[in-house]
Amino acid sequence: MEMDFRSAPLMPMVSVVDELLAGPELAVTMVALFESHIARLQAEQLTWLVSAASGHRRVEEVLVLDPVTDCERTIRIADAVREEVACALRMSPVTAQQRIDTARLLAGPLAATRDALARGQVTMAHVNALVEAVARLDGAWEADGPNAEAFRESCAALEARVLPVARRSTPGLTRTAAEGCSAEDFIEDIRFLKKLWSAVERRIGV
Repeated sequence: MEMDFRSAPLMPMVSVVDELLAGPELAVTMVALFESHIARLQAEQLTWLVSAASGHRRVEEVLVLDPVTDCERTIRIADAVREEVACALRMSPVTAQQRIDTARLLAGPLAATRDALARGQVTMAHVNALVEAVARLDGAWEADGPNAEAFRESCAALEARVLPVARRSTPGLTRTAAEGCSAEDFIEDIRFLKKLWSAVERRIGV
């Protein structure tokens, strides 16, 4: 059964529950509530990140002084806002760009994944597994162009196949599903390897 913790009064609960006196069952429930609450906050943060960086890559022209010629020239910088994001979140510009790209995907072709994150049904680890697969599709990161529509269609197909797996399983199995295999295929591979190893052990007398 899928759980939706959006209305769970987590913070009032934290103020009255003593983790030292709570039993294991309540403690596990609280851990799950925190995980879902964190996912919801991450979904909200990604929404604000799109507001900061815009929904598509933005190229800005900046006038700089060339130290060699001592003349001014114009350079073009894509997503200059990533430097501000990197500074605000204390991360490298490369990581900030990855975070921005993820936010844009969840605001666009992976909107259902963003909704699942906001409901606490998946974690950022599940989201990253989906995003990694989407980044390998033709037309990735194109706001328009000949491949943009095909990219959106491919995202929809991938999300429809993988998101149900993400809702009920681990990030590892989500990544396996995103690579074109079902969770059942993955489990069957493990069973085959176990049988193969058992045969090898019998052969060598381990």
